Amino acid sequence: MDHRPFLILDLLDADAAPVEEVAKFVKSEFNPEAIRASANELKYTRAIKSELQQEVTNPSEEFVRLLMGRVYSGVKTKTKLEQFTSMTRRAARQLIRDELRGTLNTALAQGDPTAPEVTSGSDSMSATEESEDDIITTEAELNGYY
Repeated sequence: MDHRPFLILDLLDADAAPVEEVAKFVKSEFNPEAIRASANELKYTRAIKSELQQEVTNPSEEFVRLLMGRVYSGVKTKTKLEQFTSMTRRAARQLIRDELRGTLNTALAQGDPTAPEVTSGSDSMSATEESEDDIITTEAELNGYY
């Protein structure tokens, strides 16, 4: 048995991904090999996600050296390593911020397809007045409200 679980299901969390994984345990869908493969993928994906989170918040020297080797061709001194550590942290935050901004802009550009169309002010007023005239509130309903 593994020391770390491959799946954590929090019933208070609205994330649907774990629910989809639990659905694989239904008798009609049960496939031990598929569950084993999915469990391995989930376990390692969660571990990688945790490591990436750690590298974003507090980049390791190894990670900074890797990135530094790809973008910097000068002499790699201790001072440069410290500079690149702060730049790596800043770049990771900017990357996440840019990705979020892009996602939000895309969502806003698409708009809400279920939202009703906005009509001109005079049309909406007459529709509101008509709907209010159709509603009749009885004395018993008013007494029940108060």
